[in-house]
This record gives sequence, structure tokens and C-alpha cells, in this order.
Amino acid sequence: MQKKEKPKVSPPNPHRICQMREDGWNNIREFFTPPKGNREAHLTLKCGDCDEKVKVYFGSDTMEINGVFGSVKNWKEIFHKIVKKTKEQEWDKITW
Repeated sequence: MQKKEKPKVSPPNPHRICQMREDGWNNIREFFTPPKGNREAHLTLKCGDCDEKVKVYFGSDTMEINGVFGSVKNWKEIFHKIVKKTKEQEWDKITW
């Protein structure tokens, strides 16, 4: 009886599409752009298997994610709720 082969996992490369992670999902591609002139530094996150993207602009205490502007503290609070509930799998008990 032959062993079933695991899918090959390549080291993360932010510019290649369709790279598998160990958990079976495509790797999110990351592109960093440093600050230039009046423009803040930003991070472009692209889907692992298509060209959908999210732009995250950030300064010392503010962040803008796809046009939604807020403080870093506010974004941390929001994402902390999501990550915490994802680990617990209790979506019906989220308090917004």
C-alpha cells in the first residue's frame, strides 16, 4: 500500500501566485511600499489565487484599510475580536 503524498509547500514568496501553505490555503501575497513625499507607507495584500487586493496605509498612530480610516488602537481592537472569536469558533456570541 502506497503512502499518500502531502502537497509540496514552497517557501513564501510574496510575488508568486498559488503558493500553498501547510494548512492547505493559498499564501496571501504581501507587497510593501515605503513612504514617499506626502504619501504614507503602505502594504498591499493580494489574494493567494487571484488579483483581488487590499491596500493598508499606515502612519505612526493611524491606519487606512481600503479607504476606512482609523487609529491603530481601534483597528487592533476590531481585529482582536475577530481573531479571538475565530479561535473559539463562537461567532454567534460576538458582541460588536
